[in-house]
Amino acid sequence: MALATVQANSLKIADIAEITEGISYVEFTSVIDERSYARSADIYCTLVIQGVLNMDSTKKILGDESKKMLEWSLVASNSADCYKAVEVSYTHNDVTTKYKFSHAFPVSYKEENADQEKRFTLVVRQKKDRLADIVVE
Repeated sequence: MALATVQANSLKIADIAEITEGISYVEFTSVIDERSYARSADIYCTLVIQGVLNMDSTKKILGDESKKMLEWSLVASNSADCYKAVEVSYTHNDVTTKYKFSHAFPVSYKEENADQEKRFTLVVRQKKDRLADIVVE
C-alpha cells in the first residue's frame, strides 16, 4: 500500500507551489471499502507528501509555498478552486516515479515551525469521478 520513505525530487501544485527539494516522504494509497465483498467502484486514491521548507536569514519562507498550501486547504468544497493538478516526482534506487493527480483536493494540511525550517504534511485525494485520470510514470 505505501511506497516507503524516499528521496523526492519535486512537488508541483498548479497555481500554488513548486518545490524542488526538501520532500522527504511520499505515500500513495488506493483503497476500497473494507466491507466490500467484491471489486467495488467505491475507490479513493490518496497521496501523503511530507517535506521541509527552508527559511532565509530573515525567517521568510523561500517561495511562500506553505502559506499557499495552507490557504488551499481552507478553500470551500463548493469552489472550483479546491481542485488542483498535483504532481509528485521522486527518485529511489535510481528509479524515478511520478504521480499525477489531475483533480486533487486537500484532505489535510499540517505545518510545524522550527528554527530555520518549516515542516509540512499535505494529504490530497483525487476527485472520485476522475480516478481514471491518475497517471503513474
